[in-house]
Amino acid sequence: MRSSTLLLVIAAVAASGFSGMSASARPALFAKAKSAKSGPAPALITKQVKLSPDGIKFGMSVEELSKLYEQEFDKEFVPLYQSVEPGPRMNELDSELADKKQLILRNKLDFGSIPSGLDNTPFAGEFTYNNNESVTHVKLRSGIERYFFFFSNRMWKIYDVHKLGPKSKLGATYDDVVATLTKDFAKPPRVRKADSAEGVHLDQVDWENKDTIIRLIDRGGGSAGLLYVDRKIEDNIGKFRSNKASTNEGVDAVVSEATRLDKGPPPDGVTTKKK
Repeated sequence: MRSSTLLLVIAAVAASGFSGMSASARPALFAKAKSAKSGPAPALITKQVKLSPDGIKFGMSVEELSKLYEQEFDKEFVPLYQSVEPGPRMNELDSELADKKQLILRNKLDFGSIPSGLDNTPFAGEFTYNNNESVTHVKLRSGIERYFFFFSNRMWKIYDVHKLGPKSKLGATYDDVVATLTKDFAKPPRVRKADSAEGVHLDQVDWENKDTIIRLIDRGGGSAGLLYVDRKIEDNIGKFRSNKASTNEGVDAVVSEATRLDKGPPPDGVTTKKK
């Protein structure tokens, strides 16, 4: 019954032309498609989510993303340049800025057939192997570690790692953040407990509007992941992940770390053995 219902929904989209539908009609159609699947959908909200910085959008290539952040880094360094005189310190700033502008391209990691070292970290479940997926990351001036996920070099997910605590603008604890976002979105989220059988690796909650899924993950250790996901991709994720996911759980952490393209500090949860 569910399969036939979903086919009817898909047929309705094809017949009417989704791109020609009004914005107000899309959420209802999406809700119908979600109800045809097993389990409840994320809480549906009407509030729009504005991604930052200006100009960032789903579907960008890693090269386009790098160009966008080059401009952001230029702005970030203006007050630093204004505080120094020409000389050694300014030369250091030149070098630091040039290096930072290369981070997004240099940190790019392809999820091919080589273990990534991320399978046993809070990032588990956010990617699969051999499906033209990749990720890159950069540390923002705010201290947030921002990760960008791609399918065929088109960005579909932003994953911000926030450190929680008394000084955190997001909240001191995971429960605080849930409460803040619930108030902001004017609706309680769907709650999902960690369940490997359901592919849920960590406790999390989520909301969605007609374009974006907003997911909050309890990463433990005083940090939370706040994700912004392209709904068009997530709702059709099976088409993008035709190959079975692989966890590479048998790979030694030292081997996983050695294969990472990112030469910076290992992601949260990755440790290496000393011989």
